[in-house]
Amino acid sequence: MDFPGGWTGDKKNAFTGAGLTAAESVVQHLVMTLGEFRRSSTALRTGRLMQYVPEKCLYVYFRYDAQQTVLCAMNTGEAPVAVDFSRYKERTDGLPQVWTY
Repeated sequence: MDFPGGWTGDKKNAFTGAGLTAAESVVQHLVMTLGEFRRSSTALRTGRLMQYVPEKCLYVYFRYDAQQTVLCAMNTGEAPVAVDFSRYKERTDGLPQVWTY
């Protein structure tokens, strides 16, 4: 599907948000928020990478530097998976318990 973006005949404009449904607007805001975080995150831009062997369809990696640590977890399976944070103590020990997702 083409990206709806203000071309002749488009009823929606994902650049400006015009005509988007409520759900599409939520996704647009999330993508914009993630893009801004990526742009401002030193860990994501220039940090190091540490990844862990997937377990129970859960793939976890960290991007980190001296200022910031970012944990990324992806469930590649169909069922929900609980994250056992004790498995990642090597990267999480000493960090404040602030989790944003």
